[in-house]
Amino acid sequence: MDRELKRDIDGFYSAVKLFKPDRVISQVEKLISDYIERCNSGDPSVDYAVFNKVVDREYYQKRINFMKNWLLENGYRYDTRRNKVVPLTIEEKKRNILRTAFLKLKKKSSSRLGLGALEVAKECLGLGEEGKNNTGWFIDMIHETDETGMWCSAFVGWCFEEACRRLNIEMPFDRNKRAKIFWENVVSVGEIPKNPMPGDIILWDRKEEGNPDGHIGFVESVKNGKVFTIEGNRRPTPSTVRRFSYDLKDLQNKADCSDGEFHLFLNFGRSP
Repeated sequence: MDRELKRDIDGFYSAVKLFKPDRVISQVEKLISDYIERCNSGDPSVDYAVFNKVVDREYYQKRINFMKNWLLENGYRYDTRRNKVVPLTIEEKKRNILRTAFLKLKKKSSSRLGLGALEVAKECLGLGEEGKNNTGWFIDMIHETDETGMWCSAFVGWCFEEACRRLNIEMPFDRNKRAKIFWENVVSVGEIPKNPMPGDIILWDRKEEGNPDGHIGFVESVKNGKVFTIEGNRRPTPSTVRRFSYDLKDLQNKADCSDGEFHLFLNFGRSP
């Protein structure tokens, strides 16, 4: 989900809380009709007059899909032949229950992009610093332009970037050398999973109180109550990309899993 769409959706849900259902449904009907008309018109001058920019069909389609899904969740559908919102029939309600159950089941699966980034991370096992802290050809490669220093977040970001290149898709979030900010970028378009799965990211807090940096890595697997990870920039120096494991209960109870630099597990994250 792109950031602009997320802002639209947040604004829509705020409106839902303020207005009566019939008024919301009437507005949704108008929006879908308007988006479909603009999607089919292809007139850039009209787009620019409304949105202050020329937009593409995908822009409209994402909003149409969101509105239609919201209607289904609330017992309605958009009738394209009549250009009108109508209540679901009994048969349609049954199909929608099955559809909702399928989507919930699908949500419990790993992210395709996350799994792709995890595969890249596995290929990097054993690579890392050479000699001094935060130095070496691998560190230079994974850092963004004019970026130096700590590299746990650079490593995770580079793996996602490489996975996007292999999947031939655009990077859905921005990289950041600070682990906490990078985690926020990922979950703002993805989700914060209740249960970790392969390809998720794991975020830690630094030992020093108020440290903004944190630490980040990949969840490789979860077995028998243990979380297995792949992380970079962990002591001792010279540090390499390595595998680690933690007791899931220890993480949930905020137990100290310190290597001298950080100690508190903060959260998991899942890319879109």
